[in-house]
Amino acid sequence: MSSDLTKNPFAVQSPEHIAAEDVISLFVEDFADFHQVLRTGHTFLHGARGSGKSMIFRYLEPDCQVIAKKCALHQLEFFSFYIPIKETDLRLTELLRLEKERHGSLALNEHLMVVSFAIKMLASLQRISVHASATAAKDLAAFVDGGLKKLLQRGGWSAEIPAIAAEASFDQVRQMATEVMEEVHAEISQFIQRLSLGRNYTYEGALLGFLDFLKPFTLALRSLPFMPKVPVFLLIDDADNLSEEQTRILNTWISSRGVAELSLKVSTQLRYKTYRTVSGQQIEMPHDFAEVEISNVYTSDRDRYGKRVHDIVLRRLQKANIAATPEEFFPPDKEQEREIEELAAKIVEAFPTEGRGHRARDDAYRYARPNFIRGLGGARKASSTYSYAGFSQLVHVSSGVVRYFLEPAALMWGEQSAANDSKPVLSIAPHIQNKIVRSEANRFLTSEFERITQDETRGPDHRDKAWKLRNLIDSLGSLFQSILVSDDAERRIFSVAFSNGPDDEVRAVFNLGAEYNYFHKSSIGKKEGGGRTDLYILSRRIAPVFNLDPSSFAGYKFITNDTARMMVLEPKRFTNSLRAGSSADLVDPPQGNLFGEA
Repeated sequence: MSSDLTKNPFAVQSPEHIAAEDVISLFVEDFADFHQVLRTGHTFLHGARGSGKSMIFRYLEPDCQVIAKKCALHQLEFFSFYIPIKETDLRLTELLRLEKERHGSLALNEHLMVVSFAIKMLASLQRISVHASATAAKDLAAFVDGGLKKLLQRGGWSAEIPAIAAEASFDQVRQMATEVMEEVHAEISQFIQRLSLGRNYTYEGALLGFLDFLKPFTLALRSLPFMPKVPVFLLIDDADNLSEEQTRILNTWISSRGVAELSLKVSTQLRYKTYRTVSGQQIEMPHDFAEVEISNVYTSDRDRYGKRVHDIVLRRLQKANIAATPEEFFPPDKEQEREIEELAAKIVEAFPTEGRGHRARDDAYRYARPNFIRGLGGARKASSTYSYAGFSQLVHVSSGVVRYFLEPAALMWGEQSAANDSKPVLSIAPHIQNKIVRSEANRFLTSEFERITQDETRGPDHRDKAWKLRNLIDSLGSLFQSILVSDDAERRIFSVAFSNGPDDEVRAVFNLGAEYNYFHKSSIGKKEGGGRTDLYILSRRIAPVFNLDPSSFAGYKFITNDTARMMVLEPKRFTNSLRAGSSADLVDPPQGNLFGEA
């Protein structure tokens, strides 16, 4: 491996454009429920933007699997086709009118989806072109001129497939097949666009469906001599971008049988529109599909997430020939940590008479850092000087999303590289780490929030909802900061659950926050017992804005719907109430913690 200490090892690339060798060297598959993705059967993969869904799909593609498993193409245990929804034109403006007027929109939408998926599948075959021989090219050509032609004709397509030269390469044949499908696509695309002219057009082109085209098309590809005779996965990325009608069509496919041969792996950014089919029936777990929620990894399995980030960073450092552990490369502020250790020692010493927990070290872990932050905000009036540096803190701030670690790390590398004046970057100075973390936190609540405000103006109340979300975030930040510097027994609070409610208006604001990654959504047992209630965990990316301890994720508070409404609609009244009294006046006493810690 050649040394390259000038190239940024933390640069984030779009996974579909990363070479297979680089994917294998960078990908870490150690996360909860990864085995569910590899099993036959339909699977939903939910996660916030940047949580690694597309990277997982890239890893599952055949060129990566051949390297990862150290095997030949025909020895693979499954074969995947990658279908990115964002790179299709399935959201043509004219389609919305088509769906509204309902003249054949289901059939035309399914046809458009099927053709778009087939085009992406043929593009995905390029991943195995290096493994394809001249014989494979002839086999594919025979399929195009035979099986594909028959399937298209059965669907009503009347054009001819061009002759394929005998000496055509695998990629040339694949490209010709793609062009044929693009011609089919052009027919429906032009018809849909003509609808905008307001005339009464009649569609007379091909109509292809999942059962009569896409499924037999997929299985026919699998049966070709050069393909492994294994289950096929269709990796449908960013399915949130489908319209509601298209989502119902996809759900209808999921409700069909034959998952041992063909499985749909569907990724979403927590905005999947519906789980109902075109007939109105609801697909259900585990009968119709399995479900994996990557974003929950941080709330339910924090140590595993930390290990995963550690492994990812270590691989990137090794690829850049940097002989340092992640902890050495991202060192903490030594003076700050020394002072916190001194406070911890005092807590241990006073434990026999003033202890609150079961063990002295538990109290030290719980209270030393909050006491340090309280001291900065007290007589020293220097809360903003708390340093968000050190690998462990950076992991916590990333809030369970790998990209939220890598993107700031890339910025840190750039700033450190400039400061080093052409000298190799062997570690990131704590003050640079802190500067970037604080800058990114402020950006998350300013420029990124402005984008949300703009995105959410389409509906009658969406702008108002964005304003309510900002009120809620500011109120919760103030609440958690007041608890952190209080004398409460549990100060490590970053989560709230409802002792009653929430009503529809409050729930909509919390869910909007979860949709845009300002909250992680989970659940816990109800306060009074019997069933579960929603738990909302504030993103630790915001911790520096409110001078919070980013490791404060074990505890939670129950709030009433009235308190939540005050946060959302009357934030000034809420913060004034905090200043006038104590957090106990607005929330219930702590009910425990998320992980059963002492």
